[in-house]
Amino acid sequence: MMLIMIDEKLLFICAQLAKQGKKPSVGLLKGKAPANYPLPQIIAAVQYWKANPTLKGVEVSEEAGNEALSAQGPSPATLEARVEYLETKVALLEAKLNKLLHPQG
Repeated sequence: MMLIMIDEKLLFICAQLAKQGKKPSVGLLKGKAPANYPLPQIIAAVQYWKANPTLKGVEVSEEAGNEALSAQGPSPATLEARVEYLETKVALLEAKLNKLLHPQG
């Protein structure tokens, strides 16, 4: 069995799509994600997104999402953007922790 890591950048893109009123799918995510992501990783991210309802309420600003995709990492210009980025990251970590503590069969 191969373990595929879920990339937070892909989850940020899913959050952006959801915020735009779009349902994250493999096709949409592949179109929005940088070209260096392999298809199995994109599929895993969409499956993880759909399996974790707590992530669906996570709000991601355009600025925070763009920072998540940048190679240097987040360096927001405003304190508000930084707080929003950190809140999103905490929500993602909580969802991962819940999944580890409460695995589904």
